[in-house]
Amino acid sequence: MNAKNEVSNREVYPFRVVFKNNAWYLTGYSIERKATCSFKLTRLSDLNVEQTDHPEVTGQPWLTESTVQSTPVPQIQVRLRLAERLKYRVFEAFPKSDINQNKSGEFEVVTMVNEGDWMVTYLLSFGSGLTVLAPQSLRDQLRSEVQKILANY
Repeated sequence: MNAKNEVSNREVYPFRVVFKNNAWYLTGYSIERKATCSFKLTRLSDLNVEQTDHPEVTGQPWLTESTVQSTPVPQIQVRLRLAERLKYRVFEAFPKSDINQNKSGEFEVVTMVNEGDWMVTYLLSFGSGLTVLAPQSLRDQLRSEVQKILANY
């Protein structure tokens, strides 16, 4: 299942499991996409493991293919301010080169992130320790989601 709740069947030649952005991913060569792809392990179900050869796969294409997904995901630059108490999450979530700590102890992060609905819920997970400084469109999305949440209470 992908982040849009779409379910699909894939035939994949796995070659590694990696931990990134607080989650485990399977990286492998997708027969359907003819490219190296990453799949979040918690979204995999009904696995069928076989040791077979596929007529379309010759050699080990995953060793020569780029590890970037075949369909690039649009990215946006974000500017965030995070509370000092979230230091452990800041350094887990963002490249060190994108993090600056100011004199008050807060962190300012300027980084590129994949665009998508997932970003709002991910940022909300930082709670009151996060302020989105830019872009304004992301600030507006967060405000709208928070208003919807408040309507439940």
